[in-house]
Amino acid sequence: MPHLVKKKVLLMGRSGSGKNVLPSLTHRLGATIDVEQSHQRFLGSLVLNLWDCGGQSSFLESYLNSQKSTVFAHVGVLIYVFDVDAGAAEWRNDLAYFQQCLRTLFAYSPDAAAFVLVHKMAWSQIVHTLIPNATALKRGLTTLTRACGAVEAVLFEKTTFLLIAHSEGLRSMIDENLLMASSSSSSPVSTEGSSSVVGTSVATDNSSSTLGLNVDGVGGNISTSEKKRLQLLSQLSANRFERISSLLKVFKLSCPNWTNGEKWHGLHIQLPEFAAVIEPLTVNSYVMVLSADERITPEAIRINIRMAKQKFEDLQAGSV
Repeated sequence: MPHLVKKKVLLMGRSGSGKNVLPSLTHRLGATIDVEQSHQRFLGSLVLNLWDCGGQSSFLESYLNSQKSTVFAHVGVLIYVFDVDAGAAEWRNDLAYFQQCLRTLFAYSPDAAAFVLVHKMAWSQIVHTLIPNATALKRGLTTLTRACGAVEAVLFEKTTFLLIAHSEGLRSMIDENLLMASSSSSSPVSTEGSSSVVGTSVATDNSSSTLGLNVDGVGGNISTSEKKRLQLLSQLSANRFERISSLLKVFKLSCPNWTNGEKWHGLHIQLPEFAAVIEPLTVNSYVMVLSADERITPEAIRINIRMAKQKFEDLQAGSV
């Protein structure tokens, strides 16, 4: 059995701010009465302990006084929802209350993260801060992307389809090359053929040629295929992860066999501009690999995904 990691999540905001329409973690309509607690399991071993705090004035005052040691202790994340339709006086009061909440939060939970939402916002970004080994998962997805000769790899939680992690993009790649250049200026380092994480690569470009890539005034030694990948990545929508997550949720609901618990074997989407392969990766996640190279077959991508399964199980469990 995996070791359970419990994270306390405070959901706060004045009555009418829209907390009850936030998706995935809340399932209730109507006003919250005092504090309602619920638990949601995520990625198998991460348990979110959600404290949904009522927004009526009498409750708000008690959270900062008689209940503060209970409400604000051992918090992993505070999510505060503002009402954009509030008048000027209500807005000033809400802002003052939020500042008091922050001071109390950091007094009792100094390592907590705080998010400010306006009605709705991406839960994925919030949950991502609570995921153990998120950085290692990101690096593993980057290696899988290169091994497949793909543009991007994205990891989703199996039940909610919230974003867990995605392969490294433009900025992190530039930073990585600067670090490599500073540690070894005598010889360029190629990123191709980096298949140690996922085993023998099937669809890898093993060319060792490198060239300089200048992006935003920063130069680095990046291989030809990696330069092409980053150029394609820069053309993708910034909010693509949330849109993909929503589409996959709708697709899941439209598939009776999937919703009835039968095993789902994956999905291949082929369009003129790209191909997407979506497969189960671990017992708690799906991976989507996006390719823009028509020479790379979906089966080659699937083979790389299957070869990566055990490594990602270990990364998700925190054993590597």
